[in-house]
Amino acid sequence: MNWLIFFLMAFALSSGLSFGLVNWSKNKSKNFFRVGGIAIISSFIMVFLIVSEIVITSQLTAVLVGSIAILIFGFWDDIKSFNWKTQILFQLFLALILVWFGFEINLISFSGKELLKLDYWNLVLWGKSFSIISSLFIGFWLVGIINVVNWLDGSDGLLSMAGVLSLLAVFLVSLRPEVNQPALAIISLIGIGSLSGFFIFNFPSAKIEAGTSGSYFVGFLLATLAIIAGTKIATTMVILILPVTDFVWVIIERVREKQSIFEKDNKKRHLHYKLLKMGFSPKQVLLGYALFLSLALLISFFVVNQTQKILLLVIEFIMILLFMSKGKLILKKWF
Repeated sequence: MNWLIFFLMAFALSSGLSFGLVNWSKNKSKNFFRVGGIAIISSFIMVFLIVSEIVITSQLTAVLVGSIAILIFGFWDDIKSFNWKTQILFQLFLALILVWFGFEINLISFSGKELLKLDYWNLVLWGKSFSIISSLFIGFWLVGIINVVNWLDGSDGLLSMAGVLSLLAVFLVSLRPEVNQPALAIISLIGIGSLSGFFIFNFPSAKIEAGTSGSYFVGFLLATLAIIAGTKIATTMVILILPVTDFVWVIIERVREKQSIFEKDNKKRHLHYKLLKMGFSPKQVLLGYALFLSLALLISFFVVNQTQKILLLVIEFIMILLFMSKGKLILKKWF
């Protein structure tokens, strides 16, 4: 059986199972709107475990353990609404899981040249050696991506759409000859399928939301797969540059106004909130994000050289900043 069959089977199983679980959750939890993440994670884990071509390595064990932890924590957070300190501690706990199971980023290179080594200050605990700098970098990367994705979950369909397109980028990267990780491509498709089954119910006007478990899981999966796929962090950033820039913009605005960057943002500063306030419908906001992220995905597929990727990131970043600062005037002229 060739890889194409496994690809199709992974997507079909995960999307079908996710659809069924979301539909069941929606009917059984009519008074609890934020249960989509439970279905997303459950379908992902079940299909992940039954696809025989996936060999459960130490790193993939970390993905499974982290996913289960997110499922439990996210469910309780949606009920209890934990404060930001508890949420950050849990995100750091997820980073510790990755480090414990062997995740490492020991070198940052650019165009084949070594820029920065991260394998300094090794620490030995319980018979395992850890690089402190590498571990801190992994923690920063994971916490950052989880929160970038989590802040997307403010308008119907944005989270699942961004997750699908980002995982599609990981899928394509995994099939490149220099990476050649078909098993990782299957895992990406399982994630795409799980989100696609949920997206049907999350499309505007949403009948169900992902909740904390869903948004944390999408960010966690993207962050971990980017590392497993030969540290393809730049590729992930190219796809997520819009929510990342929005994330940075909001943090800067909060700092300027002397508001905590961790507390809940009642002013709704995020771009999707601003677009909704300007009169755009959730469907129009979703379409705008989808077009931009799809274009970024298309360009990233043809851009292999690291220099070109960095240039692309800079151009995207400047374009988004200009839009966020002058977008209201531009959109008024157009619409």
